[in-house]
Amino acid sequence: MCIDNGITPDCDATVTGTVVDDNEDPLAGVAVEVVDGEATSTDLSGAFSLTAPMGEEVLFRHGDATGYWGEVETTTFTPPDLDLGTKYLPSDDAVSDELGGVPGVDPIDPGKGIVIVSFDDASESGGESAGLSLSSEPSFTQNDQGVFEVSPALLDNGGGELIFVNVDPGDATITVQGSSGVNTCVLASPSITDWPVVAHTITFVEAVCAPL
Repeated sequence: MCIDNGITPDCDATVTGTVVDDNEDPLAGVAVEVVDGEATSTDLSGAFSLTAPMGEEVLFRHGDATGYWGEVETTTFTPPDLDLGTKYLPSDDAVSDELGGVPGVDPIDPGKGIVIVSFDDASESGGESAGLSLSSEPSFTQNDQGVFEVSPALLDNGGGELIFVNVDPGDATITVQGSSGVNTCVLASPSITDWPVVAHTITFVEAVCAPL
């Protein structure tokens, strides 16, 4: 192992950034980690520094804080992208306002997680779907008026995201499917087989699609 800020291949890189709230005020004591790797927490100015494997796709989590949801996302640390800049934690109110109140879906439980599966532009036809191995509320997506409604698949001319709320915490297996006869879809991060679902945290998953 070597630490050289990502200049030499097969080394760990020093990654830095700052975690703030909706008002760009720093959040102290927020857990930050490379999943299954090094973990740290933010200081009084919201800043963090930790080492991560360079050039390898990893799951990166900046944890929740009182009144704020954490986030899990995939990233690959390569120079010069070792300063992550500002990471925003969405507030409880913002998450409830945006994702709560969907007919047929129970109110959002902060003791459980949220999974958002985003499909790329090749999914504009609608019909693409995703599945989770963990229990959750039924998935929902946007219709062509931008209103969320329960659906197991993307709607024609609707949004490119399927959203699962109140997901039981644990490691999830996530699958995606294309629209029958139109396209095929796969996870953008096939090397990741266990997606962490954490209470009071949003896990972001990306899918890519190609026409048949």
